[in-house]
Amino acid sequence: MKPSVETFKNKELIAWIPPTTSEIGKIIAAIALTPNQVMDEMIYLKLLGDRVAWMIQESESPENALEYLNEICISDSLLMNPVNLQNLTVNLLMSNLAVQEQMSLQGIEMKFPIQVSKSNQQAEQILLETSLENWTDALTFHHNHHGLE
Repeated sequence: MKPSVETFKNKELIAWIPPTTSEIGKIIAAIALTPNQVMDEMIYLKLLGDRVAWMIQESESPENALEYLNEICISDSLLMNPVNLQNLTVNLLMSNLAVQEQMSLQGIEMKFPIQVSKSNQQAEQILLETSLENWTDALTFHHNHHGLE
């Protein structure tokens, strides 16, 4: 299920951000989940991968969006090889220590297990308004400052 104003309003999905010390970290870390979802690190990274896939699919040109993600992450040494929609979650997030380290540098704390029952309005706003380009720029912010201030 894709995050939308309706899915949040109907409480089909809720939005959540793990403890994060920076605004940039919040842009990276926000996820959508079902109410009362019990999470560990792997479930969180799977849901974050779902979010990245949604952003790609919602882009005007999903092919160009995926190419952009690969190009920026490879040039910033966050990926060794391009990802596709089928392997994105595993190769970009779950088995990628460089991205996990970058998330940590952005102040994202991976403290699990946790059960989330209430939606976070700031997370909802981030999920509804952040493009793949904004998310990628936030992820690579300390690497080369291209985009976000």
